[in-house]
Amino acid sequence: IQGHVFKFCIFHNMRQLIDDLLDLAKIETGKMTLYREPFDAIEVLRELGATMHTLAAHNGNTIRIAATPHEAALVSDQTRFRQIFANLISNACKFTTDGEITVDTETFTREGADWLRFRVRDTGIGMTPAQLDSVFEAFVQADSSITRRFGGTGLGLAICRRLVELMEGTIGCDSI
Repeated sequence: IQGHVFKFCIFHNMRQLIDDLLDLAKIETGKMTLYREPFDAIEVLRELGATMHTLAAHNGNTIRIAATPHEAALVSDQTRFRQIFANLISNACKFTTDGEITVDTETFTREGADWLRFRVRDTGIGMTPAQLDSVFEAFVQADSSITRRFGGTGLGLAICRRLVELMEGTIGCDSI
């Protein structure tokens, strides 16, 4: 039985790598199509937090969705929005032990238009300034010891950045 589970894990990781490469290629070549539809971003985040509870619990973490306002009507690609936050929350869970991952939102006005800012915060290991400079680059990971310890391909955050840009937003990262 362990051999089958192990094979599945390899297949799953390879499948994820292939999917990530295909997404990145579509974005880079301008062939990624966004399907705009109305949805409540806060509700999507709550559903995602509930779905990812088991992943968080694996390292003794909790996920808290602290969204204000309580509703946020968007017209955007719900699937890609979910993909972005699944990746951000997953990364936060991976690099945090016995801590908390918090997703919060706030409204603000820019040039007369209402905007939403989303933040994913964690109590994890943090990053150095050098790591922060390249965190959204494809195939870049903190260093080989981090890669060996935590795994990953270095594509998730690069895809997040490009998807956010396609949605006409911005993404950044701080470590405190």
